Amino acid sequence: MRKRFSILIILTIAAITAISLTAFAGSGKIVITWYPQEYYQPQAYPQTAKVVEEVVKNYEALHPNVEIKLVQVPSSANYTEWMAAQVAAGTEPDIAWMWGPTSWTQKGWWIPLNKYLEEPDPYAASGAGGEHWKDAIPEYAWTFMENPADGKIYIYPMDSLVTGLIYNKTIFDKLHLPTHWNSWGEFMDTMAAIKTAGYVPFSAYWGSTGGAFTSWADPAVYTPLMAAQLPKIDYMTQLNTSAFYYKGVLLRGPNQEEWSKAVYDGIISAYSPQYTKYLQIMREWSKYFPAGFASLSGFAPVLSLFDSGKVAMIWLGSWRFPDLKNTPFSWGVTYLPGFTKKEIPDLPNPLVGTAFSAGGGVQAGTALYGITEAASKNGVLKESLDFLMYLTTPQGMGKIITTTGTMFPLIKGTQTAPQLDPFVDINALPQVSLGDGPTSNNPKFGAEYTADFMDYLIGSISMQEMQKRAQTIFEEALKYNATTYHYSWYK
Repeated sequence: MRKRFSILIILTIAAITAISLTAFAGSGKIVITWYPQEYYQPQAYPQTAKVVEEVVKNYEALHPNVEIKLVQVPSSANYTEWMAAQVAAGTEPDIAWMWGPTSWTQKGWWIPLNKYLEEPDPYAASGAGGEHWKDAIPEYAWTFMENPADGKIYIYPMDSLVTGLIYNKTIFDKLHLPTHWNSWGEFMDTMAAIKTAGYVPFSAYWGSTGGAFTSWADPAVYTPLMAAQLPKIDYMTQLNTSAFYYKGVLLRGPNQEEWSKAVYDGIISAYSPQYTKYLQIMREWSKYFPAGFASLSGFAPVLSLFDSGKVAMIWLGSWRFPDLKNTPFSWGVTYLPGFTKKEIPDLPNPLVGTAFSAGGGVQAGTALYGITEAASKNGVLKESLDFLMYLTTPQGMGKIITTTGTMFPLIKGTQTAPQLDPFVDINALPQVSLGDGPTSNNPKFGAEYTADFMDYLIGSISMQEMQKRAQTIFEEALKYNATTYHYSWYK
């Protein structure tokens, strides 16, 4: 169910749209609106914005009758809410960003790309989209975009991001501590040694609703805890693809209906041994966070603490990598360790000691673009498809991604920026597959869940209270999903 928006907001949007339409009226050109997400922020990242504008001009030179209008979203706005308001007013961009799995539930927002993916991209080389548009990126990437329920794809992924632990070499050298760990226990021992020496062991972006930390750490810990349970989940759509397996172990996370069925069957439960262990691990980890960590909203205070030399490690995404250029000491990049059977007795053998790439991947990229229903309504669907095909080439988004140097390009023939070399090993790790559920499978309940989780981490509520609240949210999400989408098995 869409959130209600005030008449004032909708009228304001309509007024702005009317002004925009007037501005372009009489130009004799076909106007396509495009929201490039983080890649186009002229004030914050002027150099990147210039490259985006250059790519747009190159395309317009090939098509003098087409004009690409770049759209910006107010920095203070919640993007999903902003987009919902645009859709409600009929003013959404023709091409816009969206996380793949989220697009599955946004009925009437996006145009399925499946039939177009089989068509040739006139701007691409042979084998890289020239015969079939979908071939411009690796095959495995599509498994993260395909709705397992109906096989439809709404979003074309062009990049992926990774996250890593940035560590202060001075502190680690001084204390003679390892920067890579063979188990979670060794990682905790390192945290304890750093705290004993008077430093803050670990920091991340939290904020009142968890920020990046919960969305990154949750699946990194919960995936190995639930690995032995994943085969028990009733997978309604069996997709036989190697992308869902790692060394023979199924790592495919359930889609929205499958997650709901797992809650219904009691496989996913806040009272399960796996979730209980998860809460214990996360509470122990929180002992090594900075005082008042819940108030660290945004990456600026996290970077400031790190630059002060008081924090040994911070968790950062590759897109924030340029922010480290002024850090006054040497630093390195590492990642969270895997678990052993000591911590997780039923951990499948191939996953013992296996670290996961958390907080990133194909589904978390910045260049995730789909064509909205507005393109069809505005009569620019054909032109929007053509421009999107142009973007999925090395001379399109490939050039933007490489020049920016904050994301890993998926587009074939595009080089990875040299400054991302420290993240290459992390990018090769297997992807996490399972998160908390309400956040990853139904954003409607995500804010409530993460707020409760933060209360638990700071000690405002007990583990028992957290389990009670989490199970209530799980069951509410199950009921909402089942009654909204009419699951046949729900009684």
